[in-house]
Amino acid sequence: MTSEQIFWELLQKKGFVFSCLRGLLYTTSFVYASLVELRNFLYDRRVLPIYIPSIPVISVGNLTVGGVGKTPMVEYIAQGLLKRGKRPVILSRGYGAPLGELNDEGKLLRENLPEVPHLQGKHRVNLSKQALAYSPTHLILDDGFQHRRLGRTLDLVLLDSTAPFGGGYLLPRGRLREPLSALQRADLICLTRSELVSPKRRQEIWQTVQKYTSCPRFHVVTEPLGFEEITSFQTYTFPDLFETPLLAFSGIGNPKAFQLTLERQGLSLLGHLTFPDHHLYTEKDIAKILHSARQLGAQGLVTTQKDKVKLLSYRSLFSLPCYVLRIKTKVKEEKDFWELLLNVAA
Repeated sequence: MTSEQIFWELLQKKGFVFSCLRGLLYTTSFVYASLVELRNFLYDRRVLPIYIPSIPVISVGNLTVGGVGKTPMVEYIAQGLLKRGKRPVILSRGYGAPLGELNDEGKLLRENLPEVPHLQGKHRVNLSKQALAYSPTHLILDDGFQHRRLGRTLDLVLLDSTAPFGGGYLLPRGRLREPLSALQRADLICLTRSELVSPKRRQEIWQTVQKYTSCPRFHVVTEPLGFEEITSFQTYTFPDLFETPLLAFSGIGNPKAFQLTLERQGLSLLGHLTFPDHHLYTEKDIAKILHSARQLGAQGLVTTQKDKVKLLSYRSLFSLPCYVLRIKTKVKEEKDFWELLLNVAA
């Protein structure tokens, strides 16, 4: 369990001390909310400048901290544009990137989309200008909902069905980056990992969204494709691993969703080691993972593709098979989604 997970679990505990802590964080969240509102007000009134590129910009963002499936959605949109004869370029902040390198999400997109240029950096307005060297037809702004300095043609907001509203509180009391009223800026909303919750829960989420916006809404599903073993690069199906006791490990924004996906496929998980999002693995980490696996009696390890790109240099250290889950993201209402996206971002 990561320090972040421990922190959020402590906030749920009963007792006077924890009540005081929640009260302090709740009060602090009002200060944070005031700053967010002021910033949005200044952008809405154009007091703070907004740079408008000469080509369409599709922003893929969210309201909460933590993983909501942005990277798979960026990949889905980029692949869809390629299939339709477009030339997308991806722009992202590159959180956790080693100096001069792409971060884990950038490496993952480079592996899955080698034909799509991907620029990372803090100043995304500058990146949008650099991207013109590739003669793009569209720019995809990764994690762009709060990055308002770069104008966009379409704001796509993702809500994670397993934790859509960040506990109902703004940072630092909850996980919301902005109040739910910010959904009014969205041009369309996608509910990611929608297969992991019941139809009733999906309806409840949409009822909450309806209080703030009536923009078009879509359901995104994660389709597990199988596995690739990290040392041999051999591929496996889910039935191949049904009888194998596995230890899962991950360093992603929403480890719970990863675990639920594996369990839904019928795998036998003995445990799940979690590391902070964007965690850079070390030899010590690999030794810890292998030690835990031996203690539990695991005969294999399973992790995500986002983790895999940071583990390749340690392949020789794995004394157990390490299976990497391959997934595909898809919008259920695909025809309507692409018709709307291409019309707005024309």
